[in-house]
Amino acid sequence: MSAGAAPACIGIIGTGLIGGSIAASFRRVFPDTRIKGHSRDNDARVAEQLGLIDEIAPSVADCVRDTDWVFLCCPVGTMPAVLDEMAAVQGQWRRVTDCGSTKCSVIEAARQALGPAFDRFLPGHPIAGSERHGPAGASAHLFVKRNWLLSPQNAAQQALAAELTPVLEALGSQVRPVDAQAHDALFAEISHFPHWMVFAACLGIADGPHGEAALTQSGAGLKDTTRIGASSASLWTDIFIDNRRHLLASIDRFEASLAQMRGLLESGDRPALAAAIERASQWRKNVT
Repeated sequence: MSAGAAPACIGIIGTGLIGGSIAASFRRVFPDTRIKGHSRDNDARVAEQLGLIDEIAPSVADCVRDTDWVFLCCPVGTMPAVLDEMAAVQGQWRRVTDCGSTKCSVIEAARQALGPAFDRFLPGHPIAGSERHGPAGASAHLFVKRNWLLSPQNAAQQALAAELTPVLEALGSQVRPVDAQAHDALFAEISHFPHWMVFAACLGIADGPHGEAALTQSGAGLKDTTRIGASSASLWTDIFIDNRRHLLASIDRFEASLAQMRGLLESGDRPALAAAIERASQWRKNVT
């Protein structure tokens, strides 16, 4: 990658796990890039204390001013308001990309808020995360060998994607294009629904007769299966509500398979139950 591809200054709005990890990744790969961070809680101050950012920006306008790229890492529910603030100072920033877990609503919010500056917005989604949250959970290698999806909507945004791709590849990501509608349907199934299912499982155990005992007597089965259940409640509430149409379809399919397996258990049909489990097991073994 050429030295010219290194941004001189980036702004990160939302300095939690993803924003903090973007900052840490830039620190590792582009140590001369100046990093500004803004958050509506204490995350930016923590990020500064951890050495992830160079400057705490007191406002969105301060964070985006004189940047080469702005990374929107705030929850999807807050993006419309942030985009409105960016629209008010659109002459002071050059390019922006988001890291939201849903794409259609964010794209529409950007189109409505930014007007002609929509051409300087690049929809994106790094496929990386952790049950940890906040800048203290940030990792400089979070995006290494992980897909970073981009959803350009027009020729101008295609040009932005060509500019950002070598930067993201230098961070270790594998950059791939994705249709926004297909993205939201797919990630409802492979990301949003698994989190929903694990939160529901945790609630069922916590509210049941063994909730207290499970806290200290659990083995690897429960801990491995429910790891993502320790994720941020506010983050996932926004994602669930934003993508609820696709998520509800995934829940319907799960409820059908759950009813099928329950019926096999109730009837004691060992061969049929074993066949269902085997089919599920074989599918899981093929997940890469």
